[in-house]
Amino acid sequence: MPAYRTVRDFGALVRRCPGTPLARRAIPSYNHASPIPDSAMTPDERSKLIRQYADGPAVLKAALTRVPGQVMKWRSAPTKWSVHEILCHCADSEMNGALRIRYLAAESNARIIAYDQDVWARTFDYHALDEVLGLEIAEAARRWTVPLLERLSGAQWQKEGTHSERGRFTAEDFLQIYAEHLHNHA
Repeated sequence: MPAYRTVRDFGALVRRCPGTPLARRAIPSYNHASPIPDSAMTPDERSKLIRQYADGPAVLKAALTRVPGQVMKWRSAPTKWSVHEILCHCADSEMNGALRIRYLAAESNARIIAYDQDVWARTFDYHALDEVLGLEIAEAARRWTVPLLERLSGAQWQKEGTHSERGRFTAEDFLQIYAEHLHNHA
């Protein structure tokens, strides 16, 4: 079952069906192999994705304004994440992402290690963690990483590492995945 979830439309569902259980859409997991194009991006394409990456926290925050506080920890099924857990996942994922791009840009033959996000959610008991801090961490990781992305050279964008599940992995691959990550959860 895909593990990525989104909080999109929680507010609309609450308005349409007050007092009834809420549902959320599943987004495919990015921890599983999927084809990433081999062709290099143009500088304009990279700039557009960097802007999308930078805008991710604001998009997620806007979606959260539509989620009533009483449903933050509600799960539609035992295997689904609550909004609270999504925010904690975003913190862990964005911290991992911030390191991944640094390894790719700075190291030769970087090894990018996958993690099982569902195991992390259970192991670290996301409901026991502070979801507000989780959102702040995700936002800070992005604010710290955007200037780095804006300064990468053409050669750094093409450097290759090896992802433990995907295989060949470049900085452009990172950007394609993470530019939409928070948007997909919004």
